[in-house]
Amino acid sequence: MNPNPLPTSLQLRRLNNRYQLVVDSVDTFKRIPDLDPIHWSANSAPIDGLSCNQQFLAYLDTDNNQRILPAEVITGCEWLIDSMKSLDGVITQSEKIALDNFRQDTSLGQQLKDIAKLILHNLGKETDYICLDDVQARAGILKLGATNGDGVLPPSVLTGAEQQFVVDCLTLFDGISDISGEKGIDASILNELNQKVTQWFSWQEQCPVSKFTPNINAILHQISPLLDQHFTWVHKPQTEHLTNHLTNQPHSILLKNQWVHPEHREIWHSLWSIVLEPLEIIELSWTIWEQLWWDAQAYKRWYTKRPIGNFTALSDQRLLEMQQSNTIQEALRQQLQLDQSVSKHLEQLSLLEKTLLFQEHLCPFINSFVNFSTFYNPATRSMPEIGSLLLDGRWFRLVVHVPNKEKHLQQAQNSGFFLLYLTVQHSNGPFDIAVAVTGAERGDLHIGKKGVFYDTHFTQFPAEVTNIVDNPINIKEALLKPLEKLQTLAKQRLEKFSKDKEQELESGINSNSEKTNWMNGGVTLAALSSSFAYLVKTLTSVKITSILLVILTPLTILALFSSLVAGWKLHKRDLGPILEASGWGINHPLRVPDWASEVFTLGALVPKPNRSANKDMLLVFEHTANPYGTIKRISLGLLTIALLSLLWWRWDLMSELLQNWDSLKTMPSTK
Repeated sequence: MNPNPLPTSLQLRRLNNRYQLVVDSVDTFKRIPDLDPIHWSANSAPIDGLSCNQQFLAYLDTDNNQRILPAEVITGCEWLIDSMKSLDGVITQSEKIALDNFRQDTSLGQQLKDIAKLILHNLGKETDYICLDDVQARAGILKLGATNGDGVLPPSVLTGAEQQFVVDCLTLFDGISDISGEKGIDASILNELNQKVTQWFSWQEQCPVSKFTPNINAILHQISPLLDQHFTWVHKPQTEHLTNHLTNQPHSILLKNQWVHPEHREIWHSLWSIVLEPLEIIELSWTIWEQLWWDAQAYKRWYTKRPIGNFTALSDQRLLEMQQSNTIQEALRQQLQLDQSVSKHLEQLSLLEKTLLFQEHLCPFINSFVNFSTFYNPATRSMPEIGSLLLDGRWFRLVVHVPNKEKHLQQAQNSGFFLLYLTVQHSNGPFDIAVAVTGAERGDLHIGKKGVFYDTHFTQFPAEVTNIVDNPINIKEALLKPLEKLQTLAKQRLEKFSKDKEQELESGINSNSEKTNWMNGGVTLAALSSSFAYLVKTLTSVKITSILLVILTPLTILALFSSLVAGWKLHKRDLGPILEASGWGINHPLRVPDWASEVFTLGALVPKPNRSANKDMLLVFEHTANPYGTIKRISLGLLTIALLSLLWWRWDLMSELLQNWDSLKTMPSTK
């Protein structure tokens, strides 16, 4: 008993001798959740190697296991049913959704409509529908919209005094990057601005040494060890003289032009130009140096309490203006509050993108998963087909991704297809593909042959044949295969016969003595003539009809047997093993009808309107290089016909002569 019987209202269509649910209408799309997956063509598919929008596949793969399962397909269908009133866009694979088409009786539909309206507002569009391009233009949405949900106001979304205020704020503080990457201010920067400006003015008033600067403090800190050492030397002359003293004598008063050790002259000049002269000090004594040292320590302690911010980049007057700009600050604060109020909606921007991608791609995916109708449709491409191959003057369309070539070779042999394996030199790294060869002929296909792989965007990449799985391509090839084998065998036997006779002739000519040479040569010539005479005599003694019967009967039987075997193999060709080797889970055989062979392999056909009526250019080139070539070929052909006609006309005389050949050789010669 079937545990999941089909609903009586569910109608399945016959496709390749199986009843399947073909999604070509809204009604059939809505019935997918009612169809037991046992009736589906596939039970799973890998994300890698599908010719489909990768973001769509990422949304469809809800458990992120890199495989699509039936439950995830059903979830995708229910998502669209729960989102929109009309699902006509799903069948037509539309890239846009009308705002009125979102359902208002479901929370999901209401949420999607609110997000769509907000996006259109930020983009400045006054349309009644949302497009996939609008949603995926995230950078444009977030850059153009002042209310983009990130809680940051960059100057580019403002004008006038508000814009200048934000620019000056970013001069004082580092700012925060918004979603588009532009620097701006947030609520914390705005709310703390007045307090930090007040702290800056108060900190300035507490400076212990008004004439001190950070540069002065830095120079004093750098030269402090040298001056301490020097004045210690002054007070204790008995201190051992060191080569790195500031001066050569323990002077108690140091002047600007004092001799200073070359190693310290650079810092010495900086001390006078940056520190002492601005402080109006003309000579440096121990007492003055000690006072400078204490001032530097006080300045250092004060400077560590400096408020964070580049306040010196703006004038004090501008800082006061910004602090007192209550109207501007309030306007910016309201914009920030509005921006934060929509952040929840814009965080769910992906929900709208998911809906639009499902509408555009879910139906063709289903027709390559629940059923494989797209595989047989010449006007479209199925999901497993990752591109096309240009090779040997033909287009090969049945191209699948090969994740593991060795494993694929073992599994795909049971498909019955003639398969080519190629390595594609892609810009992101090489990968392998398998190509099914169908059509009217095999052509010149061999390992090492070069081709060009075209992906679904028609981007070209070089490819090379690395492996071949040899199976029949068509009935014609099976019929001609025995003749090809006979031709090969006859060629090998003829070459062997010619080589053996050539060796006999050479051995007769290359004997040691002249007498032996003549004897061996005569023997060899006699042997060759006897062999030829015997062969012709044997053939003349047998009727031509008997010869044809002996040759053609086995060939005919062999050709019929080969064609029957090939026809059975061609009828049993199955795409399933090829897809399973690529990671698919297939529920039933995917037969390929004979007429589909011309769909998957296309030759170079030139329509009649494009064909020139001029003479073949090779004939023109030949006439230029060899004006008498045509006359020679015609003369040789006529001579051959004349000889064959003479042979046929006097065949009885030739037969009698050959039959008496042995008696003619034994007749005594006359002098």
